[in-house]
Amino acid sequence: MSRNFWIGVMVFGALTGSSASEQGPMRAASARMASAREEMRRVTVDPAKLDGMITAVGYRYTNRPPWPEGNCVTLKSKTNGVSGLPAGHWGLVNMHAENYGQLVKRRGFKSLELGLLADQRCIVVDARVPQEWFLSRPCTKCYSLERRQSLKVQFGEYFRKERQAEALLGTAWMLVNRKDPDGLLARVLPGDGIEFGAVELICRDAGWNTLGRRSWECGERKGSAWMSIYDVRSATNYTGASFTLSRQKERMTLVPHQALNRTADSFGGERYTGSAEAVYRLKKNGGN
Repeated sequence: MSRNFWIGVMVFGALTGSSASEQGPMRAASARMASAREEMRRVTVDPAKLDGMITAVGYRYTNRPPWPEGNCVTLKSKTNGVSGLPAGHWGLVNMHAENYGQLVKRRGFKSLELGLLADQRCIVVDARVPQEWFLSRPCTKCYSLERRQSLKVQFGEYFRKERQAEALLGTAWMLVNRKDPDGLLARVLPGDGIEFGAVELICRDAGWNTLGRRSWECGERKGSAWMSIYDVRSATNYTGASFTLSRQKERMTLVPHQALNRTADSFGGERYTGSAEAVYRLKKNGGN
């Protein structure tokens, strides 16, 4: 890694938004994800001839890399440098700046294979890079929910595997107990059962009929598992909540942590401090 990569730290504002073409209702997103894989062009670049522009969040680490979180990075060729990367700014989708820099430095890579996407994004696709160096998903602030899920579904081999999310895929759960003094859980997860697909979470009634569809993400942060559930209303509007998740074999408990609200003008939500929780039991195939 060139010294200029780390000297040239700046906030790259173009990364903080997402185009209208990256957004859309959940059902439309699912249909597109099931269609043909988007085109990706592979190129081999010389990392020493690349500059990087990174965001300026102050992450601190005490352990050795790779690290689960870090700053977003945009790659571009140095002035008059022949790097193998086409002209322009290329937002790196599946690695953060700190891991990228340490990977190139520690492995001594003289070349690196990238996959270029049509929207000036790129993915590290080099077979020499272990999965633990990748992000578990694209940045939640740089990419819309639909775009994050589309990239994860299509190029999952180039993202870090998440134990909790992998274990939930294809499973169904029946409600055992719900403490819901403010009615939050009933709004976010109505009914008596839930079923996990690749990007959709289906809410069921007692007869296992569909009540509603949600979008979901799951992962781990600082040793704790979390789940975010979204009720997508339109291209720029969703509601929902994030939860802490604990699972003991065939039982799963969700405790609300923060409201999730997005409109065209705002993003975020209040933190919950109440006693709400929902407890589910794994539904066996063909039975309860």
